[in-house]
Amino acid sequence: IMDDIIDLEIEKIDRILEKISSDPESEVVKRTEYELWQKIKDKCINGRRTGVGITAEGDMVAAMGLRYASDEAIDFAENVQKVLAVEAYRSSVIMAKERGAFAVFDAKREEKNPFVMRLREADPQMYEDMKKYGRRNIACLTVAPTGTTSIMTQTTSGIEPVFLCVYTRKRKVNPNDKNVTIDEVDAQGDSWEKFTVFHHKFVDWMVVNGYDVTKRYNEKELAELIKKSPYYGATSNDVDWLNKVRLQGRIQKWVDHSISVTVNLPETATEELVDRLYREAWKVGCKGVTIYRAGSRGNVLEDVSKSKKSEKESAQTAHTAKEQICFPVTDMLKRPKVLDCEILRFQNQKEKWIAFVGLKDNKPYEIFTGLADDEDG
Repeated sequence: IMDDIIDLEIEKIDRILEKISSDPESEVVKRTEYELWQKIKDKCINGRRTGVGITAEGDMVAAMGLRYASDEAIDFAENVQKVLAVEAYRSSVIMAKERGAFAVFDAKREEKNPFVMRLREADPQMYEDMKKYGRRNIACLTVAPTGTTSIMTQTTSGIEPVFLCVYTRKRKVNPNDKNVTIDEVDAQGDSWEKFTVFHHKFVDWMVVNGYDVTKRYNEKELAELIKKSPYYGATSNDVDWLNKVRLQGRIQKWVDHSISVTVNLPETATEELVDRLYREAWKVGCKGVTIYRAGSRGNVLEDVSKSKKSEKESAQTAHTAKEQICFPVTDMLKRPKVLDCEILRFQNQKEKWIAFVGLKDNKPYEIFTGLADDEDG
């Protein structure tokens, strides 16, 4: 299916190229866009790159009765990914026999590739077939960001652990409605109803183990329930950060592309800890790693209790910052006949570009940009 999708992508790119060619703009204007899509098409044809991936790793190890990022869970996760990698490459070799190898395949260039060497050790016969027939796809595997997918499947995302097994949500209610439950009234007088949300696979664990999923549990009962489950000590906030990086490294051994993972650290995390995690990721062979330290970036997973700035203060700060770089949006300034101008030269996708920034009162007023003529015209 993944290989067929590549053919569909090529057909789509052909339609894009046809549209660009038929557009009324001059060839000079269309050249950059046309050449970009032509390069994409060439890469697509020459490599036929695919990305078979996984999701729900956290739920999988929990279903096996293992704690996320424990030694046993890491061993199990690596073995699962190893099977997926070998079979994905076996399928690519079989397709190469039937449809031909990707255009730039050269077995000699991969003789010392560590990933290919692991495939040879895992399945010598498949490796010999790959040397003889090639494979259909230059690369076959990935672990992509699967946030939306995990919402659809109601599972954990990618190789991430569960965020929380149980959490509380609040819903604003009208106290005059019938049969409404008011659990809290805030300082503004608004009424709120609280209700408990369960991770779907945690509910499955409850059912399998004979717990009543219709019962209204109190906090103490929920804590005891979670403690008995394989999710205990394995949520995003509980998991050992170094072990999570090591898990990623072990899975990376059997993924030819990179893996999407975020290591979530508390606001108290030190520079030394961040440094240690990045170094550990390099040591265990991760192709990339993302670290998020709470509070290090605004508007991301913001703790409501820590954002107590008044609306007046926030508005004043924003207005002051905006004043420093541009005109207020309400000011409709008529363009003078003559403006000061700053000329900026830069590279865009390895092409030389130039920008003209018109200034009024030393603030940006207008900008024109495009490809720069070189010395040869």
